[in-house]
Amino acid sequence: MLKNIKNKLAKENAMITKADNGKTIVIIHANDYNPKVHDFLKNNNFQTPRKDPTDNFQKLIKTALKQCDQIINKNRSNT
Repeated sequence: MLKNIKNKLAKENAMITKADNGKTIVIIHANDYNPKVHDFLKNNNFQTPRKDPTDNFQKLIKTALKQCDQIINKNRSNT
């Protein structure tokens, strides 16, 4: 049954997503969803970062974990 739903969604170019509010899910065509996402980002002053911050965040997390002697056994860490 789940496979049938996935196939139907793919065939109709639709997707399942969380509704704007509440704990409801909705089925929406991708052609309708993508413009809504772009409008939301534009209207709420989101900005694209100049540089991908992932590497910096990973370094900060590793540094924090190294300082957590009581949580992480340094002999077992893979850093």
